[in-house]
Amino acid sequence: MHRKSACVETFKSLYEKWLPTRIEIVSKSAIESYRIAYDHIQSIANMPINLIKYSDMQCVIDNMRDNGLSYASAKKVRTLLSLLSKYAIVNDIDIKDYTPFLNLGHDVSVYPHKPFTRQQINRLWCLDTADTYGILMLLYTGMRCGELLSLRKNDINLRTRCLIIRQSKTEAGRNRLIPIHNRILPIVTTFLLDKYGASPTAIRAILGHKHGDITTKVYTHKELRELRKAIELLP
Repeated sequence: MHRKSACVETFKSLYEKWLPTRIEIVSKSAIESYRIAYDHIQSIANMPINLIKYSDMQCVIDNMRDNGLSYASAKKVRTLLSLLSKYAIVNDIDIKDYTPFLNLGHDVSVYPHKPFTRQQINRLWCLDTADTYGILMLLYTGMRCGELLSLRKNDINLRTRCLIIRQSKTEAGRNRLIPIHNRILPIVTTFLLDKYGASPTAIRAILGHKHGDITTKVYTHKELRELRKAIELLP
């Protein structure tokens, strides 16, 4: 007969104790990932953990896959269960860690990635919009969208033609250097100048662009003083 106790641990109680210990050491996106994974284990969240069997955990994974959720989502749930189990073990809480034995099913990409063809890339160069410049920067650097949006003035060095990624979804992605391809150098420069307040006309004059190029469509001459002011915005 199992001993009943008001202090019996559940995955819910473990999660509420464990999550605050992670907030200072992992990214916000990781915390959000834990929260999403926790939503998927509600069927076992309130069960006493010393009564949870392998079949209970596997049922969580199976239900996710049966409902069309991806291998990656199932893997995040397994990771959360593993972390909670390890947290229980180091705190001398009675639990059996079944997570190494959970079957996640086949890793089939829901949205398989297809690389851009040369023709598609050339078509992007023919378009003259801000959206296509962002896509081209992503294509020629390998950055994620969030990494591009988080770039700051000091992250881009036009003298050495490289940029540094300081904010990334993963630990491995942070503080990495990316060389700037010659073809997107004017786009990167325009992006910086525009972001830090240079006038559109000054941007075009500094870069040597004319009507129809990758900057604004109206050309007027600017005094050297304004151009100096604009260029000083760069690192």
